[in-house]
Amino acid sequence: MEATHAELPRGELVEFDTVGTWDEILFGPSHVSNGTMNLVGALRRSVAQCGFSDLKSFQRVEMVRSH
Repeated sequence: MEATHAELPRGELVEFDTVGTWDEILFGPSHVSNGTMNLVGALRRSVAQCGFSDLKSFQRVEMVRSH
């Protein structure tokens, strides 16, 4: 069965605004505050805030779901 979407039909070109170069997007420095730049810095901060020292241990963490 084909997945359909009224606003994004298949085969239609969707254009996105470019926020910076690849280096700026991945490594910063960020000149916007909407979270679209410095992705590596955001990942490093997330790993540190969760109490892990490296990305491999961060990937292996168990997911705990509460209702």
